[in-house]
Amino acid sequence: MIRPHELLVGEGTKFHYICRPWTSMLTLRIVFSEDVYSETADNNGISYLSSRMLLEGSERWTSKQLNVYMEKYAIEAVALSGGLQFTCLVDSWPKLKIVLQEILQRPRLDQGRFSKVKRQVEQELKSNFDDSDQLAHFHLRQAVFDKSPGNLLSSGSPESIGLIREYQVRDYWTRNLHAEGLRIFMVGSMDISAIQRSFETVLPNVKTDSSFINEIPFIEPRKQIQQKFVFKDRKKASIAMGHIGVKRWSKDYTCLKLIDQVLGASSGFTSRLASKLREDLGLCYYIYGDVCSSAGRIPGIFQIMMGTSPDNVEEAIGQIKVTIEELLSEGPELMELEDARSYLLGSMAFSFETNHSLVQLMTEKQVYELEEDFLVQDRSRLREVTSQEFHRVARKTLDLSKLHSVVVGAKSLDSWAEE
Repeated sequence: MIRPHELLVGEGTKFHYICRPWTSMLTLRIVFSEDVYSETADNNGISYLSSRMLLEGSERWTSKQLNVYMEKYAIEAVALSGGLQFTCLVDSWPKLKIVLQEILQRPRLDQGRFSKVKRQVEQELKSNFDDSDQLAHFHLRQAVFDKSPGNLLSSGSPESIGLIREYQVRDYWTRNLHAEGLRIFMVGSMDISAIQRSFETVLPNVKTDSSFINEIPFIEPRKQIQQKFVFKDRKKASIAMGHIGVKRWSKDYTCLKLIDQVLGASSGFTSRLASKLREDLGLCYYIYGDVCSSAGRIPGIFQIMMGTSPDNVEEAIGQIKVTIEELLSEGPELMELEDARSYLLGSMAFSFETNHSLVQLMTEKQVYELEEDFLVQDRSRLREVTSQEFHRVARKTLDLSKLHSVVVGAKSLDSWAEE
């Protein structure tokens, strides 16, 4: 059961807390009202850049002073797309409160800080896009989602970050740094009443008529199937294939986790894709495929990612399709279904192992409006899925005729559109 304490703190911020009396660590996640789903192609990345800017100091502290303070008390901070996450020892909670007070109540944005962070983010994203796997996945998203919000990236692209101006970050802070613009998820060992009192002085005391935004954008996938080649001078070719997937609250989600394990998500050579293309045929360095990992408030992608020799690209793509077709035609073997079921049931225990995993579960429960016992329901559903249901859901969800394909490498393919 995911049954956190849920209460209002400060001027009315919703706070979700799980007490683990034995833990010496504390994890706190702040979620802002606006995330990537509130963005457009022109400001994609504003949620991440605005969160990142909050870690660049305050009206009283420079970036260096803030970093020295957090390092002194072993406070780790990570900027998210539309949020922040902190980890520290429980004993450092009084120090973390000071950090939160500074960055949430007294954020400072000046041209020097803004330009520096913007350059850093652009360079980080350019480095990411230099990786052929990441570039292939980016173009797959563009192929699947066309111009709908599904093609937006959680951190933006180098081009979209370059378009963002200082005033847009300031406006983002104005819209989000108030009681109704925040959600807080926390795991620690402190008493709930003490925690509630602590937040009285930490959170912004700005009052506004704005409310927490939880709108879901309309997603229309591309109808025309794309085959795209992107030149990248690499010895390895990266292949990305896929089509529109499902939302997190799909009634087939649990069954699809089993399908993922059998087809391409399991580790080693146990999945069908890895067993056939890597172990039997030697056509790839690695291969992975799944539906569920990208499922969210909007449909994710049924995606297959593979690294191979440029000479093997066309044969590998053909064998991927053959492997999927075999699963859709024949359904699962009893042993592979039971192995996948046993693995998923066993791994569910790790969902409660760390503070971070509990914070993630609380966030999912709130964002996707799941029931308190959604993990118990998942466990029951995993036990109930039959071979027939597996086969039916696989045939309904996976469609070879809708697969988009992207190849990033040095050797072009005949009749493929070149980027």
